[in-house]
Amino acid sequence: MYRLLLVDDEKEIVDWLYELFRETPNLELDVYKALSGFEALDILGRTKIDVVISDIKMPGLNGLQLLERIRSRWPMCRVVFLTGYNEFDYVYTAIKYEGVSYLLKTEEDSEIVKEVCKAIAELERNTQNK
Repeated sequence: MYRLLLVDDEKEIVDWLYELFRETPNLELDVYKALSGFEALDILGRTKIDVVISDIKMPGLNGLQLLERIRSRWPMCRVVFLTGYNEFDYVYTAIKYEGVSYLLKTEEDSEIVKEVCKAIAELERNTQNK
């Protein structure tokens, strides 16, 4: 079973994603929620997380800063940015990292689930290659 962490400063978004992944059949995930980058770091410090879905623009610790901390401590963790911002600078900065993808919040639910499944498949391939 894999662990998924949902990070967004908008509670409605976190709740929507939580329900989406709880209701997705054949996808066994432990799902955690965080309403800030700092709360996400707290969870990451206590629990091994495999995949993080995070907003980029958040007060305090934004998604790109969170990504840098994730990469320094948990290099195998996959990160999916789900954001309302379609600005090239954010996309470019996010996708420079291996194991990072970027989706807009306007994507269909199926695309978001597909991206998490892709991240899990990458983790499984990396485990098999070791």
